[in-house]
Amino acid sequence: MAEIVGAEGLQDADRLLMRTAERIRTDFLQQNAYSEDGFSPPEKTLALIKRIIADHDRAGGKLKEGMTLDEAIKAEDK
Repeated sequence: MAEIVGAEGLQDADRLLMRTAERIRTDFLQQNAYSEDGFSPPEKTLALIKRIIADHDRAGGKLKEGMTLDEAIKAEDK
C-alpha cells in the first residue's frame, strides 16, 4: 500500500509501523561482520530489540494522546 500511495499518504499509525520495521531491518537484522556488533552477545542483541520495541510503544502512546508522528518522534529524541 505504501508503494502505491507513498508513506505520506498513510496514517500516522501505519507510518510508525513502517518506521519500526525499517529500524528492525537496518539496526537489528543487518549485521556487519566487520563491526563490533558482528558478534554481539545475546544480552546486547536482546537489549537492542527491546529498545526498538519500547520506542515503538512510546511513539504509539503519543499518537493515542493526539500527537502527530513527527511530534512523537521529536519527543523521543529529547
